[in-house]
This record gives sequence, structure tokens and C-alpha cells, in this order.
Amino acid sequence: LMKQGGVDRVQLFDLASDLSQQRDIAAQNPKLVAQMKQQANAIFQSVMADAPEWEQPGETTPGPSSPELSPDDRELADLLTRIDQTELPEGYDVGNHQPWVDRRMESLEPEQRARIGRLWKAKRRLQPKMENAGMSFVRILEYVAGGEKDFEKKASMETEIRIHRLATTKRSVFDAFSYLNRLPDRLDEEETPDELSGRIFSRLANQEGRILLKAPPGMDRQAYEGFKTFLRSEGDGSVGNCAACHTPADFTDGKLHVVSKGGPAMPTPSLRNLVKRRIDLRKALLHKLETSRQKQSGTAKNISNAYSVMKLNERDIPGLVAFLRLLADVPDDRFRKLILNAKVLNTLDE
Repeated sequence: LMKQGGVDRVQLFDLASDLSQQRDIAAQNPKLVAQMKQQANAIFQSVMADAPEWEQPGETTPGPSSPELSPDDRELADLLTRIDQTELPEGYDVGNHQPWVDRRMESLEPEQRARIGRLWKAKRRLQPKMENAGMSFVRILEYVAGGEKDFEKKASMETEIRIHRLATTKRSVFDAFSYLNRLPDRLDEEETPDELSGRIFSRLANQEGRILLKAPPGMDRQAYEGFKTFLRSEGDGSVGNCAACHTPADFTDGKLHVVSKGGPAMPTPSLRNLVKRRIDLRKALLHKLETSRQKQSGTAKNISNAYSVMKLNERDIPGLVAFLRLLADVPDDRFRKLILNAKVLNTLDE
């Protein structure tokens, strides 16, 4: 329970055995409770140092004294409005709001928490009539945590391309496909490439099952199957794991790998715009197949371990080539048309 001076009381529940939170076990765990209160109060005091005037239940915060805002306040109000139009972060649960906020705030630097406090104070002053104050706070938190410059860049893109909630700065058929189907496009903190692939597969399976998979022009069935092969395909099919090194959204891991027998370690190249770079995709993929065979046969132990898990064959190459061609950048006006002209891709016909 949060009061003006900080955390006043802590409730503790064992969700493994008490999912409905009926049995408060705080009294049986005094050391853990003391630690939780200390951490929560440290975060609370950090925010309150820059935003001390929190609205209490039953109070209303007056708006600006004049309908004519100053230029600075007008710019700030516009920013706050745009922040409030963003989506809530993936993984946020409104029913678990305070623990989520506490964990997120604890992961930030002091200057970030101070910035959140200043923006929240401005939000209460300039836009006090919020539909949901908690969600507004979460959006402000994510705006700061996610990088303010990146947010402004995305906002500028939305204005230019006129596509709402466009989170990508990339411009390819694949990026239009990713946007349309709300695919995760980057690693979360401490997430592995395999785990990201699993998240993408889960989203694709959900869309396929509901026949809601949306494909922009150019993303046909062959390219789509190539994308799944690129990530990983379960069961007896191909297990590509190309994404282990060529991880979205840049399709590189930024590391060094030995990719040929007796060769030196080379930086992983991005797979974007291979066609524009005049790369022979089929030839490059055949080289990858041969490299994986050498690694798996034990004749080239110095080759990167990523090649030991590849189970691709020549039958996979057409689909992979079709997918890789979709990573070529297109102009803004065409990118917009890719999104607007998308159609449902039915994968249940077999």
C-alpha cells in the first residue's frame, strides 16, 4: 500500500499455491518483506524527488490556468498525447500493475526515473482527465525506458508514411509482413535467438490457426515457408536455425564466426539487401550447406558451432531464396502500399 511517505504495508502471496491471492503470508516472511519495502521505497523516493505532487483519491488536479498554453507547454502536451497513443508494452498485465512497474523502474538508471517523474508531473498538470492513469504512467515509463530518440524517429515515420503505430524503421516486404502480424522483431533482455524464434513461431501459429495471417504483396506461400525454415521448423522438417546468427531485426548478431574450413573468424553480415549487393543467394546457401556438413562430419572443428545444428538440404533453398529476397528495402510510398494491399494468406489448404 503506497502512501505519501512511501510504502506503508506489504502483502505477500505465494502464486504457486494461491493464485487467487487469498492468503497473505507477509507475517511469515519478515526478512523478504523488509527487503521488498526497502526496494519499493527507494524507487518511490527517486520518482517523488522530481514529481512530489501526486493526486490523492478523490482529488482533481486543475488544468492550466489559461487555455492558451505557452509554446513549451504546447510542445510538451503534444508529446504526452503521442505517448498516450502508443501500445502498452508486451508482457504488461493490468491486473499485476504495481509489481510490473516496480520491476521496470528498478531496472532503470536514476536519471531515467527522474525523467519519468518530470513527465508524470507534467501529465497531471496539463492532461489531468486520463481514462486510466496507471496505463498512462506505464506508457510514459516505456517512452523513457525505450529511448526517447527512437520514439521520436518512429513518430516522424508515422507522420511521413501515414501508418499508425509503425514500430519499425526498416523498409522491406518482410518488415511490412512483421508489422501486419505484430511479430516480435528483436531480442528481449537476456533472451536467446532460439527463444525469440519460439515467440515468433507462437505468433505465427496463432495467426495461422485463426486464418488471420496477413501477407503483403510479395510474401507468397513459398517465401513464408522459407521464413519458417530460416527460423526453425519443428517435427521432422528442417531445423534451420539461421536466426541463431542472423537474428532479426538487423539479421546479424554482430559477432565473429568461422564460416569456412581453415578460414579466419569473420563478422556476421546482415542479410538485408543481399539482392542489391548482387549476392548470388543460391550459391551462398549451397556454401552454407556444405559448411554445415563439414562441421557435422567432424572434419572442420574450427567452424562455428552454429553450423552443427543446421539440418537444411537442397529442397529448402528455393524457399530460403524467396524469403531473403523480401529483405530488400523499398521506398516509403511502396512500403505504405505493401501494408494497405495485404491479403490473408491461407496456410490450411494442405
